[in-house]
Amino acid sequence: MVLRKRDRWDTLGRIPQTRAHSGKTVFAHVLPIWYGKRNRWKREQIMDRQEVFGLVRKKYGTEPDYPWGDWNAVLRHKDTGKWYGVILEVKGSRLGLGDDRIVDVLNVKADPVLIGSLLPLPGYFPAYHMNKENWISILLGESDLDKNIRNLLQMSYELTEEKK
Repeated sequence: MVLRKRDRWDTLGRIPQTRAHSGKTVFAHVLPIWYGKRNRWKREQIMDRQEVFGLVRKKYGTEPDYPWGDWNAVLRHKDTGKWYGVILEVKGSRLGLGDDRIVDVLNVKADPVLIGSLLPLPGYFPAYHMNKENWISILLGESDLDKNIRNLLQMSYELTEEKK
């Protein structure tokens, strides 16, 4: 996504986005990245909830489900309805962060051995409101976690597929 001067930014360098079901305006964080030979800057978006929804829509053909009528979304298999991911708004203090700001986390199913190796790393937490042995919470909006989010979503999707 190449941004033009007429695109509106807030003072922290974030793009305004409107939430689909609530109409509230939120801001997506972006990182400046040098783009090619044309002496332009390209802004690459950090993995947030909208990026996750776009990824699962493209890769698995699934749409987020809002079973509780709020901003928390469930990612389900189309054929079986089994959950392979949950995106939740959580107070940072409930995850052990230093403040009460609201953050988005992605809960995915993973191998227990892998979960044990990821928990000491920044951005990974015991699963919020899920089985902490088989699920892990990942903080969305952290640029260094983007590749792992893609891989863990793939693993979760495969782990929750119908067994044949």
